[in-house]
Amino acid sequence: MVYLVYMNRLIISNTFNPYINIAVETYLCENIGGNSLFLWQNDGTVVVGAAQNTYSECDVKKLKADKKLIARRFSGGGAVYHDKGNLNFSFICPKAEYSLEKNLSVIIKALKNSGINAEFSGRNDLLVFGKKFSGNAFRHGKDYSLHHGTILINGNLKELSRYLTPQQGKLESKGIKSVASRVVNLKELNNTLTVEKMKKGLASAYTDTFGETAELCFGPTAEKPEVKELYNLLSSEKHIFGENPPFSTEINARFSFGHVNIRFNIESGVIQNTAVFSDALNVDFINALAAAFKGAAFSPQKITSALENSALDSHPEYPEFLEKLSELF
Repeated sequence: MVYLVYMNRLIISNTFNPYINIAVETYLCENIGGNSLFLWQNDGTVVVGAAQNTYSECDVKKLKADKKLIARRFSGGGAVYHDKGNLNFSFICPKAEYSLEKNLSVIIKALKNSGINAEFSGRNDLLVFGKKFSGNAFRHGKDYSLHHGTILINGNLKELSRYLTPQQGKLESKGIKSVASRVVNLKELNNTLTVEKMKKGLASAYTDTFGETAELCFGPTAEKPEVKELYNLLSSEKHIFGENPPFSTEINARFSFGHVNIRFNIESGVIQNTAVFSDALNVDFINALAAAFKGAAFSPQKITSALENSALDSHPEYPEFLEKLSELF
């Protein structure tokens, strides 16, 4: 892979089109070396995780009626709602240099300079006073690492509640009744905070942490053929909604790494096809699960045997999944 090498970069988008923004983010991951912080915003959009069932995570009918957008990112994790009151960040770096702690320190420092004390909690949330203002997700390629997420500054929480339809078990496991009850706008804690001020705060904290930084900006179109190709994929119905094959039975379970919904298409007692949906951060594990089931007889013993003969044991989620599997039938 040939990289264009620069000093550390702060890259700011001035388009609100989610398909362009995710396409540019993906291009930066795969073609630009060194460290980058990409800051971007979207118009009203639900963004689902790579392995999620779009129809289960958001109210598609309401979104279309209200002329809102739906996008699917390439990283795992759960669905989020973006609008112009939300700022998205993407830390991109060579895989060997990846440090979650260093990335988080940039965000926490920028907030502290605005009088807000935040902390990282659970799998992927940033909290203040126990309420979430940022969800984080991750993707690790062969040569790069991506850590991206949201910063809720002055988002429309009514729209967030209107469009997102998370699994009830996820809410119950956190002891809460609605998705809006567990999130907070940072403007409630500092009424002078704006998205533009947050951008400047992050730029300053990023330079302090990573060193000299060049600031770049791109407009509403991205001319590179690779970005156009990614845009076409990301904006396609096939990518947004994925495959929803017919199924004979399904299993739902909640694990420490996320919710998993497995749908089996069974003929003559043998699994012909499997669709696995999840908000797990490790998309590779979810994809490998779907392949491992195919051809096994539909029984706990045969499915367990198929999994044990697969390469799933290289994933940290595997022991917990295998241990709980027999309880699901």
